[in-house]
Amino acid sequence: MAIVGHLTVGHQKAFRELREEVQCSCHGWSLTSTNIIRLCSGREILKPLGGSSMCLGMKTAVVNQFLPNRRHLINELESANLFSQFVKDGSELMVASKDESIRFFQQCLPGDRYSMKNVVHVPFVSLDIYDVAMNPMGDALCYATWSVSIFYARYHVI
Repeated sequence: MAIVGHLTVGHQKAFRELREEVQCSCHGWSLTSTNIIRLCSGREILKPLGGSSMCLGMKTAVVNQFLPNRRHLINELESANLFSQFVKDGSELMVASKDESIRFFQQCLPGDRYSMKNVVHVPFVSLDIYDVAMNPMGDALCYATWSVSIFYARYHVI
């Protein structure tokens, strides 16, 4: 099928991403391990066209093939965990639980494992901590409980 005529594009980035997705689909690239050379050559061809080096669908497929999403047990706790969040650019994991504590796990190699770095026991928790936030610098945190207050605290590990 051929389309003849002119096209006016309002959103250049969206058009470029759509074009890359269509090119990925039309080339029929397969993500089997025997086609990695073809995938890399296609990536190099798409880059000069002003787009990203690889379309999002292709990136996702490659990542899921070679770096599969797997769950890892980080720690077993006595109480229920209600909230978790990656902090400090993903190098630490912050977990709030029903036992009036906020735990920090630090990423350690190999295999993206996490080990416990610090435990902060928080006062004035009526039932449990249900929300925690840390500032981008990683030196202060704010947590909410079922009480009528929200608590702010400086966080410094010695």
